[in-house]
Amino acid sequence: EEGAERLQFLSGEPFALRVAVAAHDGATPPRLQLELRDDAGTLVAGEAVDLAALGWSASNGQQGIRFEIGSLPLADGRFHLRLGLTDETGERLYHQLDDALVFVVYPGGEERGVVRFAGSWTLEEK
Repeated sequence: EEGAERLQFLSGEPFALRVAVAAHDGATPPRLQLELRDDAGTLVAGEAVDLAALGWSASNGQQGIRFEIGSLPLADGRFHLRLGLTDETGERLYHQLDDALVFVVYPGGEERGVVRFAGSWTLEEK
């Protein structure tokens, strides 16, 4: 929330990732891919965004891209974030950072496991 760079989070806290993307003038807008893996290398989540849809342009020089999660759905563990830039189809890889960010999530309460199950229980009427 304070905007400070951190490598430790409580489960359920807000999470934001800022990435700077730059390319030669005239380059077509790439796709930014994000993969989240646990310490064992298991894929936990993946996301991709077409930077053209965000209005990104190589002629603007280096531009910041922000990805936000209002409530971190991770419960407990050490996680590795991989970032990649591809062409607009996602087939041609331009650049990849395997451990762009390594961070730890601690349980904020009674959570167990890797993913936080954020649901609610109700009693149904007969």
